[in-house]
Amino acid sequence: MTTISDLAEDDAHNETPLAKLGVDLPQWLVAIDPDITPRDVRTLSESGCAANAHRACFYSDAERVMSDHGDDVLQYLDDAECAVSTKDQSWTGLASTCLSAAVEIWCHQAMDLDVDTEQDSDESDDD
Repeated sequence: MTTISDLAEDDAHNETPLAKLGVDLPQWLVAIDPDITPRDVRTLSESGCAANAHRACFYSDAERVMSDHGDDVLQYLDDAECAVSTKDQSWTGLASTCLSAAVEIWCHQAMDLDVDTEQDSDESDDD
């Protein structure tokens, strides 16, 4: 087993979607970024969504995902003990803030997840 952090440095796997590597992704993350890769996770963990113009920051995408998965995102933030300021925010601004925070927290925590890279090579043998 290797970690997502290790895979982000591995040219053979850094652009492989985590879902293809068997990583269990929250549905709200799949809805915003179904093909998130180890490299994406590292970049978002280090620099955040806004610095990388990630889709979680785009109001239309954030509003759509929060409409479908908002309860889960808010529960995730609550479980992570992440307080989000609602002061002077529109609904779409709040949707973007909450979703971006959830994506960043997930990415930061995911850096240490163990991944079985054999799963990806097994699937590519079927192609």
